Amino acid sequence: MSLVIGISPPEALESRKRLFEALSQAYDMQFEPRPLYHWDKLDALIAFLPMEQTRSWTAAPALPSLLIITNAHRIDAGEGRIVFTSSPAVHPVLRGRYLFDEYVKEWRMLDCHAGDAILATHDGMPIWLARGNCQFSSIPPDELLPDEPLIMRFRWGVFLQILPIVDLLRRLQKQNSWVAPPLRACFTFDDPNLHWCSYGYIDFGQMARHAEVHNYHACMATTPLDAWFALPSVARLFRQHGRRLSLAIHGNNHLKNELERPTSEAEALPMLAQALRRVSRFERMNSLSVDRVMVPPHGRCSESVTRALLRLGYEGVCLSGRPYPWLRKPPENRPAAGWGMTEMVAGGLPVLHRLSLDLWLEQESYRQNVLLQAYLNRPLIFVGHHQSLRNGLGALAEVARQVNSIGKVEWQSLGRIVRSNYMYRVQDNQVEMKLYARRVCISLPNEVREVKVFKSHFGDANDEEFVFCNGLAAGVGAAKPLVFRPANQARQIEITLIHQHQVGSAAVAPPHYSTWSFSRRILTTIRDRIQPMLSI
Repeated sequence: MSLVIGISPPEALESRKRLFEALSQAYDMQFEPRPLYHWDKLDALIAFLPMEQTRSWTAAPALPSLLIITNAHRIDAGEGRIVFTSSPAVHPVLRGRYLFDEYVKEWRMLDCHAGDAILATHDGMPIWLARGNCQFSSIPPDELLPDEPLIMRFRWGVFLQILPIVDLLRRLQKQNSWVAPPLRACFTFDDPNLHWCSYGYIDFGQMARHAEVHNYHACMATTPLDAWFALPSVARLFRQHGRRLSLAIHGNNHLKNELERPTSEAEALPMLAQALRRVSRFERMNSLSVDRVMVPPHGRCSESVTRALLRLGYEGVCLSGRPYPWLRKPPENRPAAGWGMTEMVAGGLPVLHRLSLDLWLEQESYRQNVLLQAYLNRPLIFVGHHQSLRNGLGALAEVARQVNSIGKVEWQSLGRIVRSNYMYRVQDNQVEMKLYARRVCISLPNEVREVKVFKSHFGDANDEEFVFCNGLAAGVGAAKPLVFRPANQARQIEITLIHQHQVGSAAVAPPHYSTWSFSRRILTTIRDRIQPMLSI
């Protein structure tokens, strides 16, 4: 059952209808208009009040609340530097750090009482503080524009208006016993194959040792066309260092606009099925595992490709920028698009958001934006090419150092990241799960006898999914939750979603043979391999 948050006065909700619709979608909570002091049957309260009323505020002690000052003054915001204090009430990702917000032009200093915990300041003035179970913010949020997604209000230069609200919702979610995965991270490099012990500036052995010392994981997004061979010593290296090195799928032939061109599933299926067949053969030949996550060349693909990926059993796709790159803006009914740990598109395919390793190394604003991504618990997937390491592996050590300084971070392969995209809570003898993945594994506490899977968090409402538990059919569901008992009271279960129109890769005819695919790939591989020698 969703938590209910009161918005007072009622016109504050009416004037920000799209903003709270997006927040409701992002956190599965309900917002209700409430007159002031009408708190019955509420789980929390957000009140928009002038400063004068907040001075005499007396909230119900047990009711988490956020008071937002509405009569802020327009002042010179200067450089917009927001400093977060070291208070335990500040989220660990932000604690003791600073960020810039250039959007806010109106605010005022908050009155501090004895015992208040200041959470954030601007130019030394407290603008966000906590007083018992109540927090105060001096920055009222504006309504979202008609086609503006929520995520556009939570990035470098524009985040402070909604941060206190988001922080309240995240705390409520945690208090409601929902357990989210830890912050996860991965470096991904497009193009490398395993034909030799190095690829361009990447030396696989050196990287494996370096990753062990500096605590990170690196995934090689390899082109299936190159999967005809792996040097035995390199394959052995990847087997021995699976905690630090992994493989994912990078297109099929790596032709220009390869995954953007298909305009129908029928056009996309042959190419994507061939990629799976090539990868499966590569795995058998080399005793290696390749994650069923598609990393499209240049981080873009068409909607038809995502639907074909889903039907073929791919577990996710890693895209740059928008979660719907084939659209100019997100669907009208998805104001929270791109907000969560992943976006489910095309009826249920998880989209992982990729970050630019090169931009992180070059721009302070981009690094601050990544910090906000970490606050939202979105996986940090830094993507680059071998040229990103032209100055050595020190760049990876520095990124890893800063990411690891955030707190508990798990560096994982793309496959492990996409399979850990779920939330759960234990209620009596039942575990409830919200899935944002095609396949997940979970260890059940001894007292759990039932599993309840919430289906509304993936796919279209009318898309049915066959649900399997440990390989056995557990049911068929669409929008309604599915409840089942694991066979033989298993403590370790794997839940798998199978699309109702799933097709095996062996059943799809191969695409038209192209000699240009091989010629182009040979030329680009030679170019990449000799580049370090040319720069000496």
